[in-house]
Amino acid sequence: MRRVPIALLALLAATGGTLPSTVQASVPRDQASVPRDVASVLTLGTVLPDTGTLAAYGPATQAAVRLAVADANSAGGVLGSDVVLRPGNSGGVGGSAFAKTLARLADAQAVIGPLSSALVLENRPAVAGRTLISPAATSPRLSGVLARTVPVESQAGPMLATLAKRRGAVRLVVVGPREQRPLIDATLDHAAVLGLSATAVEFTSRQSMASIAGRIVRTSADAMLLASGAETTGILRELLRRGMPAQILLTPDAVDGVDARQLRRGTLNGALAVELDVRVPRALASRVAAMVPGARQTAYSAQAYDAAALAILAAEASGRWLGEITSEGVRAALPDVANVGVECDTLARCLRLIGRGVDIDYVGYAGPYALGSDGDPGMGRYLVRTFGSSNKPGSAARPVTYP
Repeated sequence: MRRVPIALLALLAATGGTLPSTVQASVPRDQASVPRDVASVLTLGTVLPDTGTLAAYGPATQAAVRLAVADANSAGGVLGSDVVLRPGNSGGVGGSAFAKTLARLADAQAVIGPLSSALVLENRPAVAGRTLISPAATSPRLSGVLARTVPVESQAGPMLATLAKRRGAVRLVVVGPREQRPLIDATLDHAAVLGLSATAVEFTSRQSMASIAGRIVRTSADAMLLASGAETTGILRELLRRGMPAQILLTPDAVDGVDARQLRRGTLNGALAVELDVRVPRALASRVAAMVPGARQTAYSAQAYDAAALAILAAEASGRWLGEITSEGVRAALPDVANVGVECDTLARCLRLIGRGVDIDYVGYAGPYALGSDGDPGMGRYLVRTFGSSNKPGSAARPVTYP
């Protein structure tokens, strides 16, 4: 008999439920009927942008979710019934559309979106108790609040530490402001796993660039990971006078803080920077383009498809254990369908495997994910760019995977 996920056991205990007889007997779906006096239809909602500053991403991400639902229904749906899709607008930060859409989707067991971390952070009461899976929200402050199909922002640090190790670094210094503490801590922890000697130089807005640079030099590090923002150029200018570490690695915020005109030519030559890999695989891109040919932005559509796929698979898996589809059950089963198990990259195959009682690890278009109990991916895809002598990152990008 297939193992019962710990999270679902806890949910059963909390609700006083028992495993349905179909599960106890490990009967495949095609040989067992699902009780019709309980919720056996998955209603999937979306809160993706039709309006607001991210509206250009709305058409492609909405189309990707529709494609996932169509694929699931073509494969027999969830618990033998078609998935019901109810799309909605997330709007933008400062507006009321997000909260209103969530209220309208009160009966949806899972909701895909939003793309913005800020929307969730300013609407915490509306999000409480809901099962959200975001294709793009990266804030570390949302760990445990929602699930996501993009790496947490702070994971860029461990990715860069891995790259430093591959390039022969021995001593790493991680430099950033106090608000980057999650990234700094994650990087130091990963550096220890890699066998790198690592030190943090954490600074406040009151400290001078000269003081920060002096602290960096005193670490004698041969690799420097900059997680700074607007301070990046000032720190680099001071290091030019004091001695620059051999390797320089930059987070996306640090890249944004580089003013190439204020740096001596070649200062960043050979430096590495990472960004999220949100390219759309050709197989999905052609399907999205056929559905919304005028979409101006297709980034995050692979993550949107996978977010919907994970919700569908978690509903199928939890519905078999609980005998019904609930928001709590879907949320509890998400790590179970995107972690250790038989890898599968299509909804149809994954649904078949679940029907045979097999533990699965959904890979999809942008995985694998290795989802944790907090909903955060333990794996992530990035693009690496190398700076040239003009102190700007090159156009060529190399894909890498963390860890």
